[in-house]
Amino acid sequence: MKKNLFILIAVGLLTACQSQKVIEKNSVSVTSTCPKDGQCTVEVFKSKSILVEKDQFGNLYYKIIDNPNRNVIKYEYNRIVKDTMLQDAGYREEIVFETDSEFQAISEKDPNQMNMLFGRFLFSRENTGYFMVKDHNLSISKDGKKTAVALKFDVAGVPQIITSFNATVE
Repeated sequence: MKKNLFILIAVGLLTACQSQKVIEKNSVSVTSTCPKDGQCTVEVFKSKSILVEKDQFGNLYYKIIDNPNRNVIKYEYNRIVKDTMLQDAGYREEIVFETDSEFQAISEKDPNQMNMLFGRFLFSRENTGYFMVKDHNLSISKDGKKTAVALKFDVAGVPQIITSFNATVE
């Protein structure tokens, strides 16, 4: 019995002493002003790209897929709902787009190269879901290890609260 306990402890110690892998994580911060009634966040998905698809009703949606030559940036605004009894009072907007793997803007001459979607989500049947962004101005600049991203965009016919954002990726 003591022999089995000793073996169990020895195996536990050996597996616990393995070196841990260091995972590189980018620090991303929003540098633009977020509306006072909400919270804004930005995420970077390295070595990923956007696959835009349509459901059986013709509504757009996207999947984030592996692609070593691209990065995906997602900016999200969530309105803070103070009355938690209202289940349908939520409101969220997001903008999601691709850059190349070195955080350079992608050429917009070929529409297959630039995927940019605006999402608007609320309790309504009109103007909700994802929409392709055609009118935008994307600026990406590097300073050492910091990358500044600035985007202004407009989706015709869709009400928007967020029309621009600035973020820094380290």
